[in-house]
Amino acid sequence: MVESILERLPNLMRAHSPKDTDNDTVALAAFQARFHSEEACADYLIAQKWPNGFICSRCSHTTASRINTRRLPLLECGHCHYQASPTVDTIMENSSTDLRKWFTA
Repeated sequence: MVESILERLPNLMRAHSPKDTDNDTVALAAFQARFHSEEACADYLIAQKWPNGFICSRCSHTTASRINTRRLPLLECGHCHYQASPTVDTIMENSSTDLRKWFTA
């Protein structure tokens, strides 16, 4: 295993070509276009957390209202009124750092 890593070391340490830099620039521009705002980042988190639609973690109800009165939106269960945040159970929970910074990190 050590030999395998040592054999690949020259390839791992090679300098990036200008083409690699161009690809990185294009990828960064596409990333910044997709996650251009805090709302776009929050929408992405919501879609990832509830890919098949909202399901309340307290009562399993499937309808919710979106509350946009805070920096980050909350989804409020239509049955038990539990308010769910898209950042709960993530490294972004309880953070005041802008989601765009988290996404870029």
